[in-house]
Amino acid sequence: MGLFAKDPEKEIERLRRACDERDEKYIDKCLKRGKESLIQTVRVLGEEQMDSYMPRLIELLSSGDADKRKAAAYALGEMRYSSAVTFLTKRLEEEEDPAVIDEIRKGIAKYRG
Repeated sequence: MGLFAKDPEKEIERLRRACDERDEKYIDKCLKRGKESLIQTVRVLGEEQMDSYMPRLIELLSSGDADKRKAAAYALGEMRYSSAVTFLTKRLEEEEDPAVIDEIRKGIAKYRG
């Protein structure tokens, strides 16, 4: 059973509203609820282009957890900002996990169109 198994649409809408309030500590709250919650939140932040969260997403690019790095790369790619691409490019030079590398490359490609 996934994170949003009961009512996925309702949960994602709730998540979007919470993120939209620009609660800078929202990512930290999601971290406490677990990795799956964090990954879903980070994806919404990217899709909604909530750039106030960019510093925290950039921090997650250096996480010890490959899933968190992958989610952060996805979110930054969705934002399509040149500054996000700068951080993705830098991370690409250091990254060793093939799945994260793939997500970083996709994020850079989204910006370049």
